[in-house]
Amino acid sequence: MYMNESLRDLVSKREQMAYETAQREQYEKQAKIAQKMLADHMPAKKIAELLDMTVEEIERIRKSER
Repeated sequence: MYMNESLRDLVSKREQMAYETAQREQYEKQAKIAQKMLADHMPAKKIAELLDMTVEEIERIRKSER
């Protein structure tokens, strides 16, 4: 029984890590798109709407470019 719980915990942790990795990769893709939009002088509010992000996230991306 203990081994089953340990195995279940291990699988759960791996699934969580995979989910977090996928989320991070998606955010990085969106950030690259946002950087291109910012380079084209698109307003942060419009970028946020199109990419389903917050204006604050877009501003952080803008600041990280510098």
